[in-house]
Amino acid sequence: MARDRRGVCSNLFTDARDHRRFVEPPLSSDGFVAGLVEHLRRTGQPETFPGLYYGPIARDAPFAIVRKITIDRSKRPDGDLAPCPRCGREDKFIEGALAHFPSLQCCAVVGHCCADKKIGAEADREYQRRTAREQAEDFLLSAVPLVARKQDILCKNTPAADEALRVYRKFRKEASKIQRHLRALNRSGGVLRVAERVRAQFETRDMVFGPLEGTTALIAKYSPVQELEAVRILLAEYAGGSTEEATFNYVVSLTADENRRRDAHARLRAADQFWDKFSARLRDFRQFWTRDNVERLNAYGSHRDSPFSFQAAYELVQRRPRITFRHRQHECRILLGAELDEAVLDEWPRAPSVARQP
Repeated sequence: MARDRRGVCSNLFTDARDHRRFVEPPLSSDGFVAGLVEHLRRTGQPETFPGLYYGPIARDAPFAIVRKITIDRSKRPDGDLAPCPRCGREDKFIEGALAHFPSLQCCAVVGHCCADKKIGAEADREYQRRTAREQAEDFLLSAVPLVARKQDILCKNTPAADEALRVYRKFRKEASKIQRHLRALNRSGGVLRVAERVRAQFETRDMVFGPLEGTTALIAKYSPVQELEAVRILLAEYAGGSTEEATFNYVVSLTADENRRRDAHARLRAADQFWDKFSARLRDFRQFWTRDNVERLNAYGSHRDSPFSFQAAYELVQRRPRITFRHRQHECRILLGAELDEAVLDEWPRAPSVARQP
């Protein structure tokens, strides 16, 4: 490709060549865009892709960014930069964009810094807005059809949430001093450890019993019922329709209004996050009541040098775990209901992460 002393192409930019006409910007899912992306992946040469415009383009010509691109110099025959039709230079850029020019009804691959600053900034802002909108629309198309299944899972977990709340409240009320001591211990590292006296009165060694598990049982305020209800409230508005067509029409109505689309996107994302909080805490809460953890607690609390003396016992009563805590004259017995074991925590459906080219 010949060029003059200024580095300006002498044959690539002298005429517009045959190019595909675009009255409107092509969608990012358009075959033309996908073909260009694949072509650049293989060759790094936008100038050899059919349909792009390579005639003169004014620096102040308004444009819309269809897709941002990065040129891989290692794929180019001479390892050079890509040519830019906007400024007419052959060896110009690596970072650029596929841009639509409405006044020319064409698409061209141009360098990111070759436009008038004001026009370039506006094109970039519009691209960011459009990308965010398309990502939200794609997410809603995937997420709204899952709402009914999520609501069913919430119903299945209501008994487990009720039972967890009952157990937590009983533990907090009847073994409050033990709970507060273990909460403070968790804040200082969460390891069950005693400074055991050996030989002389002032000589000690660390006796480590292991980690303190299930620390959700120790927080000052745990309300799994409220956590589950928060997810239910976020999902309530987006159940869609009873058929696939009705659900699709409902999603279309959401995406037609920017405020509703943003709100739906935010609330459905938040519902997943709130569910993650609920399920992670419930899993952790159940760990506090396992035989291994209760036996570690007992070994720690009943040690002669424990800073806080208490006993903990694990037994089965009619095939159900019963945990007993004793501290001085106080006793707390908690029989764990089967509902805790019947929680459905692994079936939460998720919309695939949609990440269009930024």
